[in-house]
Amino acid sequence: MSERSWPLTDEEVERWLGEQTWKVAVTAPHNPHSYALRHECDDPVMFQRVVLHIREHGYIYRWGSGHYIQYRAGGYDCWTMGNALEATILINRKSTEQAERDEAEGKAGCGPIDPSARPAAREES
Repeated sequence: MSERSWPLTDEEVERWLGEQTWKVAVTAPHNPHSYALRHECDDPVMFQRVVLHIREHGYIYRWGSGHYIQYRAGGYDCWTMGNALEATILINRKSTEQAERDEAEGKAGCGPIDPSARPAAREES
């Protein structure tokens, strides 16, 4: 069991996300992003805590006909596919720069449902 307590801070989530191994999603060249797999994480309980943090502190984001909860941390926008917690096997991320380019280009009709709900990027420590 992880020694970290609940709830997590944004800083703990950002640090944990930065420590993960990210793989490029080669099957989605139209949506450049990467992902980290739960079974490759050192602490699967922490993986689930981070998923919950993303869902509780993120904002609704539209991509095509889907809606996801997206969370901005460490220069990346992170999201899961919205499955039940026990069925969530990965966390996705793309650079904030790429997300902003996608929005500017109107790619897949993407963007936050309520732009005011998206927090400004936090200062790098």
